[in-house]
Amino acid sequence: MSKQVESCEEYALLQGSVCMWRNHAERIVELCEASIWSKDLESYYHDITVALASIFSCGGAQIYLFNVTGNALTERSSCGRLCDTIGKNFEDQFSAVPVDIGRMPGLLKDHQPIFMDCLHKHPDDVNAENLLERGIKNVVCFPLIARGETLGFVNLMYEDLQEWSDDSHGYLLLMGRMLGAAIQRTQFFKNSEQAQILEERKYLSAEIHDTLAHMINSMRLEAEATMIAYEKGDFDAVTRGFRRQEAIGQQVSIALRAEMLSLRTPSEQTGELLSDLDECLDRFSKQWILEIEKSVMLDEGVVIVSTQTELQVVRIINECLTNVLRHSAATRIKTSVMEDDENQLLISISDDGCGFDPIRIPPERLGIRIMKERARTFGGEVAISSEAGLGTTVTLTIPNSAWLLEAQI
Repeated sequence: MSKQVESCEEYALLQGSVCMWRNHAERIVELCEASIWSKDLESYYHDITVALASIFSCGGAQIYLFNVTGNALTERSSCGRLCDTIGKNFEDQFSAVPVDIGRMPGLLKDHQPIFMDCLHKHPDDVNAENLLERGIKNVVCFPLIARGETLGFVNLMYEDLQEWSDDSHGYLLLMGRMLGAAIQRTQFFKNSEQAQILEERKYLSAEIHDTLAHMINSMRLEAEATMIAYEKGDFDAVTRGFRRQEAIGQQVSIALRAEMLSLRTPSEQTGELLSDLDECLDRFSKQWILEIEKSVMLDEGVVIVSTQTELQVVRIINECLTNVLRHSAATRIKTSVMEDDENQLLISISDDGCGFDPIRIPPERLGIRIMKERARTFGGEVAISSEAGLGTTVTLTIPNSAWLLEAQI
C-alpha cells in the first residue's frame, strides 16, 4: 500500500513538473510571437514589454539596455498601470540606471536575478520606500544575456508580494537568455539595414552625378551659347539654342521620372525578377522610343530572388539602358535571360551602337564601377564586351545561390 502511495505521489510530482514546464514553454512561445511583426526597434521593445506584463501577470514591465558609453542602462520601453503611477520626477531620475547602484553589479556581472521586497528592504536596495508609496510591493529584475554578454535587464513590478522558487530563478535566466539573443539579433539586422541604406545613397548620388548632372550642365552650356548669340544679334542661333534647351529639359524630366520609378522597393521579402525586368524594359522603350528585343531561354517558371537582389539587378539594368541612350547612338537593343552550365543566371543587354574601348573609360565616369559594386552585393559579376563600331554587350551573372526557378502551377 505504501509503495502505491509513493508511486502516486511521484506521478503527481512528475505531472506537476511537466505541467509547469509546458506553461513555461507556452510563455516563451507567446513572447516570440509578440514581436515577430514589429516594424522597428521601438515597436519591438514595446511589443516585448506588453508580452512580459501579460506572461508574468505583473502590474508593470520595463526593458533597460546599456547606453552607448556603457556606464548606465537606459529605459527603452515600459507598459502597465504601475509604470503610469510613477511620478515624472521619479521616472526622470531612473530613466538611466547607473551600473554600480544597489545590487545591480551582481545582476550585470554574475547574472543573479534581483528579488526586491519593498516591505522588507534589503540593505543594498535603493528607493524601496518611493516604490512602496506608489503601490509597488515587489520588484523582480533579471538580466538580458546574449553570448555571455549582458545587454541590460527586465524589470517586473507587482502590487502584491510574490513567491519565487529555485525553479523560477532558472526560468527567469532562461527567459533572459532567449530574450537577449532575440534583441541582439534584431539590433544586428536593423544596423545592417541602415548600412545598406547608406550604401544605396552613395550609389544613387554617384548615378545622379553621372546622368542628371551631365544633362543639366549641357543645358547650362546651351544657355551660355544662346546668350552669346543674342548679344551678337544672331536670332536664328538664339531660336536653335532655345529648342536645344527645351529638348534637354524634356530629357531631364523623363530621366527624373525614370529614376523615381526605379527607386520603388518591392514590399515582399522575395520578388519575381522576370516581370520586374519586363516592366523596366517596356518603360524605357516607350519613354525613349527605342526598339528592345527580348529573349528568355529558361524552363517555364518564375525567377525568385531576394528583395535586395531584385533591387540591385533592376538598378544595374537601368544604368545599362541609360548608358546606351547617352553614349552609344544605338537604334536597337537586345536582351536575353538564360541559365549557364553552372546554374548561374545570365542577363545580357546588347546594342548596335558605336561601341567603345572599356580600358579607356575616364575615371570620373562612375556608372560601370557602380554596376560592378551592386553586383558584388549578391555575389554576382558584370562583364563588358565592346569594340568601336561593333556595339556593346553587358552581361550580368547572378550566382545559383542567389536565385531560384519556381515552377508555375
